[in-house]
Amino acid sequence: MTRVALYRKYRPQNFNEVLGQASAMKILENAVKSSSFSHAYIFCGPRGIGKTSVARIMAKAVNCKNPKDGNPCNRCEACKSINEQTALDIIEIDAASNRGIDEIRDLREKVKFSPSELKYKVFIIDEVHMLTKEAFNALLKTLEEPPEHALFIMATTEIHKIPATVISRCQRFDFQRISDTELIKGLTNIAKKEEIEIDDEATSVIVRASEGGFRDAISILDQISTHTGSKKKIGKDDIAGLLGLVGSDKIEKLFNMIETSEKKNALDFLSELLEQGADIGQLTKGLLVSYQKSMKKELDDKEKLSKYIAAVEILSKSNIAFKYALYPQLSLEVAVLKIMNILDGDILEAAKENINSNGSQQISEKISNMPKDKRSFEKKDNPEFQWHEILLEIKSKNNSIHAFVKESEPVIVGEEIHLIFPYKFHKERIEDRKNKKVVEEAINKVSGIKYKIICKVGEVKNRPESKKEPVKENFELDKEKNNDINLNEVLDVLGGELV
Repeated sequence: MTRVALYRKYRPQNFNEVLGQASAMKILENAVKSSSFSHAYIFCGPRGIGKTSVARIMAKAVNCKNPKDGNPCNRCEACKSINEQTALDIIEIDAASNRGIDEIRDLREKVKFSPSELKYKVFIIDEVHMLTKEAFNALLKTLEEPPEHALFIMATTEIHKIPATVISRCQRFDFQRISDTELIKGLTNIAKKEEIEIDDEATSVIVRASEGGFRDAISILDQISTHTGSKKKIGKDDIAGLLGLVGSDKIEKLFNMIETSEKKNALDFLSELLEQGADIGQLTKGLLVSYQKSMKKELDDKEKLSKYIAAVEILSKSNIAFKYALYPQLSLEVAVLKIMNILDGDILEAAKENINSNGSQQISEKISNMPKDKRSFEKKDNPEFQWHEILLEIKSKNNSIHAFVKESEPVIVGEEIHLIFPYKFHKERIEDRKNKKVVEEAINKVSGIKYKIICKVGEVKNRPESKKEPVKENFELDKEKNNDINLNEVLDVLGGELV
């Protein structure tokens, strides 16, 4: 018999078995019990906490022939066919791979037909936020006036991406991360049934690593039990080795080295940890937790607090960059060096950070070695604010705007950024309200500061170099006139791409 993964084997089969969502489950139970359930639901929340499982339970509950207190019996033919995924009237759609308008049109056609076997035809749309705008529009009318035999249940981890017009036509349930206590109880129960020996410390390590997701917790337990074998009792070191976790004592040692600016020792120790199998993401998370604790202790010390906040910002940006880095270790090493330079006062003058009474920050000036009235975006002057990153952000939104802005020279004047353009046409194009908004949003996203854009025409003396892709080819439009143009420039302006 083919082995079944533990997270599938122990998928909850009724509302009572769902962890951490007691309030929502009670409402759904009562809705089924009184036959007053909605025609459309939307379940939102982090991954691995039971949204799709609850959708299937709901599908069984409304079709069960012998429900008990709103829960499916799991013994009737309807429940069995749904559990075995053979029920023709339960249609599950993965919106991540079926996100277009054609798939939704097909769904609308299927909705019209009455169920072939069950009482209700249930459509479960997972990762619904992945649907295109056109697909959502096609779904609206069906959600507003569905036939009586249809029930829609949508699940998403990113509720903010779903149009308000769709949400307003559904009953919304916000699923919460599962508490550590409930996760430990659930894992202990599964380990007992599977005859897996695991100590309490190891269970706690799994729970912390899963970050409130039961599916992740079960998957880790399944993986480590297979890795260690059935004869060995699982300890916390086994979990740490498998997941690349770093002990709190080692994190504290690295943190103290950073705080005392032991640059060589810190980098050597960091390399040692990574060679031993430590995960870069877990290392970064550990340092972030250490700085979080330090911030709470120093809420009344404005200078220390500002430095800790700056360190958190650097680590957070570094953590986001890991997935794109060619050499992730180097990215973390650079982040650690930046933090030590902050603590030494070499790069950032943290005292210039404005900290309010609640301990939050408003960054007024980051670069201490620049004149207040006029600062350029050159990398040598401003290591934290590289113009090429802003250009890349603009390009991701609009190629045409990017083509014009990259010809300008940006100069910071107080809380304004003056863009000096070589031609009036460039200036007027960016001064357009919509285009200007794109530029301002890109600068705000990269810098974290809301600058006002002022467009001017003048001599461009010190335009920052942007990172350009190599020119692939020069195309000759008119051989007789020998007019050669750069293909990349044409693509930038027209928003096209080379196929």
